[in-house]
Amino acid sequence: MSTYLRSAALNDVNIDFKPKTRECVYYKEPRGRIWRAAIIASVARQSSTPYTLQVRRNGTVASERKISRELLKRVDPEAEEYREYEEDFKVLADVLAREKKKKKTKDEAEDSSAQAQAESVVPYLPLHEALEGEKVAKKKPQMLRIATFNVCHLGGVHVPPVDRDRDGVTTRGPKKLSWEKVLNLAATVKGSLADAVVLQEVDTGARAAVSCVAREIGPDWRVVLTGATSNNPTSHGAKECYALIYNESRVKEVLGGAGAAAEGSLRVQSFMYDRMNTGDSAFRSDAGWGSGNRADFTFAGASGARLPGFFRIHHSGSERSLVLGTIHAAFSNADVRELQFKAIKSLLPETLDSGRVIFALLGDFNSDATNTRNMASSVSFADTAQGSALAEDLKERSFVNVSSPNNATSIGGMHYDEVFVPSAVHGRRHAHVFPTRPRFEALAAYAKNGSGDGGGGAGEQFDPKVVFTPVEMRSRNSSKTDELTTFNSEVYTDHFLVFVDLEFKGDAEGSFSKMTVAELRAELKKRNQKVSGKKAELIARLTAEGGGD
Repeated sequence: MSTYLRSAALNDVNIDFKPKTRECVYYKEPRGRIWRAAIIASVARQSSTPYTLQVRRNGTVASERKISRELLKRVDPEAEEYREYEEDFKVLADVLAREKKKKKTKDEAEDSSAQAQAESVVPYLPLHEALEGEKVAKKKPQMLRIATFNVCHLGGVHVPPVDRDRDGVTTRGPKKLSWEKVLNLAATVKGSLADAVVLQEVDTGARAAVSCVAREIGPDWRVVLTGATSNNPTSHGAKECYALIYNESRVKEVLGGAGAAAEGSLRVQSFMYDRMNTGDSAFRSDAGWGSGNRADFTFAGASGARLPGFFRIHHSGSERSLVLGTIHAAFSNADVRELQFKAIKSLLPETLDSGRVIFALLGDFNSDATNTRNMASSVSFADTAQGSALAEDLKERSFVNVSSPNNATSIGGMHYDEVFVPSAVHGRRHAHVFPTRPRFEALAAYAKNGSGDGGGGAGEQFDPKVVFTPVEMRSRNSSKTDELTTFNSEVYTDHFLVFVDLEFKGDAEGSFSKMTVAELRAELKKRNQKVSGKKAELIARLTAEGGGD
């Protein structure tokens, strides 16, 4: 047994001494005057008593927790007193080494078991392949299918760039991009048959990532990004922007209409909205904002106060426009979200020429967030006081919400995403979710032998977040939280796409009436329709072919 020195022999404690993990120290017991040999086992952050020690005491090794720095002294192996403790330090080092080895063996066994279980029990199915066979309602030729899609921090994944062979050409994916996510997002947009999609939770500066998604959808797809959704550097919105991806040929076809006016070109604009910036005069005219006072969406710099974003696509020939507004409402801050809902009316047109402008406000409103005032599991946001007030505001501006509160728009089963459109143009139409949550879960349903039945029948049901995650990504997950984070950031997102079909008011008959008989017959011929008859008959035939709900 060592002869322990009195405090007088070790009283020159350094004030700036900050020992680290696995460092040897002298430890003075609080109620005694004896200094003992010890090793730092761990160091806690932001604590006045951060140290856990392994201490050599009376021939044994004991653990001491919550030790302050004042009770420790730096060890100098060259000093005379070190010889009194040298044997104790060797014992402590051996104990710590054995514990480290034991922990490493346990961790490796758990990792191996988890990976083996993932590989043998839950098969991997690429979501983009599963979505290829999904069916969705076709749209009428004169309609634009617009959609909203929260893509959960697209562009912000810290993974190495990946080479991908595309039509014989090797392209380099941008840094911080997961191709699994790109392919799955692109497959969702492509499968929905959408023509224009507004995206929320796009990382600022992620143009390359969004462009990768657009290229995967098709060669005619184009990309527009806004600035950051907040000017407050401490806000989540300071690192986010909105994006619009759209099928240029389809949008040009619908905006241009038929006849000579269709030969014009498209002009695309985007801007972040605030009270001091409401776009140029052409935009304000299309948006029908008039001279009314706009709401201030900064809300005194509140951290959850993301600004709305707007996109305008204008056709120079027909002078018709598509105007899409979007917002990502606060989630964790219910008070800010309530202020955002109250200000929504100021974003809607005071007057709107629906024969010339398609206008929609759509996005992630976090409607069914559980922290909403008077919210309960059995009540949807639409049935709360806030929901009723918002419905009245929409009605006052002749708008309606076409996204049913009964449809889950998130993987967790909540309804977060909304689509507001003019009452005059929506008719009996309503918004659709793609894929629907029941269908998303059914795609992950597998028979026990590993063959996918895709129908959610008699097979064993697995968690879709696991099924659609590649095996090599699963190995990094040590908890359900890690599993969800990996899926949302690197595999897919936590939202589904929501879309609705819209057309210009009176478009089917109004645009045809401006065409000559020759143009009408040419249009009918393209559609394999009968071309004989008077002009009124030709228009009626075209209207019937493309009309209806």
